[in-house]
Amino acid sequence: MSVDAVRALKQTLLNEYEHFSDKRIKKLDSGKHFIVDGRTRSDIGSDGAVYGWFCSMFLEVIYEDEVVLSIINCPSHYRVEEWFKEYATPFGRGGQSVVIRKGEQSILDLLAARVDGITNGSRYSVPHYKYAVPRVVSSLNRLEKVLRQAWSQ
Repeated sequence: MSVDAVRALKQTLLNEYEHFSDKRIKKLDSGKHFIVDGRTRSDIGSDGAVYGWFCSMFLEVIYEDEVVLSIINCPSHYRVEEWFKEYATPFGRGGQSVVIRKGEQSILDLLAARVDGITNGSRYSVPHYKYAVPRVVSSLNRLEKVLRQAWSQ
């Protein structure tokens, strides 16, 4: 494992997402968790937690060529569930953990397309998907782009 390659990956993620998930961490070598769901202050309730409908996504850097994406409360559809069965490992209450290796980041595009299909031209039964689905798709596409950029260097 190359320390410089891990640092380069973390720096690329830090440049894109601006801070580690624990904002107190400032050293590149100390942090390895990032919030990649695009949350803003308006997504956080008065208790300091994200709203219950919000899809939370966290990225952990494992090696220079491997990261783990944890997704909690992803919009649900049978095609999304099929993707999770193929690529993810369930954890906790409805969370999914996905190992993404260098060169395999395009699986995020597949997930984004399936999530987008929930509201794209079809009826859906969950009203907040009108707002949640585009944000999840945007976050997945952004992460895929950042990983592709980081791993092409």
